[in-house]
Amino acid sequence: MDINSVNLAVQTVERKMKDPSSSIRGELNATYGPKWKATTAYLAGDKVVSPEGIVVTALSAFTSGATYDSTKWRLVSQGLPAYATTTTVPFNAKLSTYNDTPARLRAVRAQLGKVKAGTGEFRFAALGDSTDAGVGATAATSWPSRLAAELSAAGYPTLGSGVIPLNKGDLTIDSRVLPTNGAWAGSGWSAVLPMYSSLMQGSSSAFPIRFAPANTGTVFRLGYFDNAGSGLSITIDGGAAVNVPMPGTGQGYLIHEIAGLANTTHTIDVRSTTGGAAQPVDVELTSAGYGVRSYNAGIAGSQMLDVANSSAFSTSSVVGSKFNPHLVFIASEINGLPAGRTLAQYKADTTNAITRATLSGATCVLLTANPVQGLFSDEYRTYTNALYEVAVEKGVMLIDIQAAWDYGSFAGAGLMSDSAHPNASGYAVLARTIWNALGL
Repeated sequence: MDINSVNLAVQTVERKMKDPSSSIRGELNATYGPKWKATTAYLAGDKVVSPEGIVVTALSAFTSGATYDSTKWRLVSQGLPAYATTTTVPFNAKLSTYNDTPARLRAVRAQLGKVKAGTGEFRFAALGDSTDAGVGATAATSWPSRLAAELSAAGYPTLGSGVIPLNKGDLTIDSRVLPTNGAWAGSGWSAVLPMYSSLMQGSSSAFPIRFAPANTGTVFRLGYFDNAGSGLSITIDGGAAVNVPMPGTGQGYLIHEIAGLANTTHTIDVRSTTGGAAQPVDVELTSAGYGVRSYNAGIAGSQMLDVANSSAFSTSSVVGSKFNPHLVFIASEINGLPAGRTLAQYKADTTNAITRATLSGATCVLLTANPVQGLFSDEYRTYTNALYEVAVEKGVMLIDIQAAWDYGSFAGAGLMSDSAHPNASGYAVLARTIWNALGL
């Protein structure tokens, strides 16, 4: 075909595209539309492409303002689960993601690019309940740990143990960090703020907290609270004790770092040294360099109200303003309804949790609960829908695990430890579902 024939064919197609009565124009109108414009009169049903690249139709006749207003438009095709009623942003049925616009994870991808280039580290955190902590398996096989493994396999290496909180609600699931008597019970250490803080408190020096992760590392970090009258010391591999600075002036959460260790595995003891109540919070064995650091702040039994707690001791405060994640997941749905939180309270809790967890500018992703036997009544589904509403109101992405998996198929595949918690294989599947949804 010569160039004149090509030009004639292009002109013919262009003419038919502009002809409202042509079949080509009809097919395009079923899927696409013109770009949205400011100060433009629209009729009910008019179709446009929003500034975020989403095809929408006008809910009623109106004149657009200077900026795009998503409440005036409805998606052409939602594919939403039946329990989700918010229809102003897209749902990706294949990936079970909602409000996942192209720009949503742009900052996350940019930071991961720095990891691959060897010029920066990437930090992600998980805030929530027992299914974040790893109940039903172990903290080391929880979905955040498995997600770190997915990142590593994709070329973003894990940098050490990650930050490991001391209180996880269920104090039996993390053998990497235990008092030297082998259990928290009878050790002199206790979780005095059990549902919303990772802090453990103790004044007895009889049984130090022993941290023995499987990874090698050259840097040890201890997170703790500055509590007047208390004292902490650190012993590494049986060496000389190092006293932890305790200003006693109410400086809040502090980090003490010991660097220059041999690049091997280590056994580290953290001991209370005075009669005052020492308050260690978390531990980490890592190395200098660039990679992925994680902070799994899931606490068994917590609800969204706990995640949103405004205390300086809360997990959201420590994670949001001290760990400074680039990406933070919030997943605390199961315990809200049984605890008697109203729908309005649950929405407010979730909104506050997002605000606190993103104090340092983190990208937030909401997660619905994993499949749970017999829990998802119509009343419960309204709480799931509340997460959809908050995702729109706060401009965050949501990954709907319930839309991806139902309890029958999940349990039938041997992925549940009990009626509410996955086993190690189940957590691996959840991590893969989240990884695929992120599209990193």
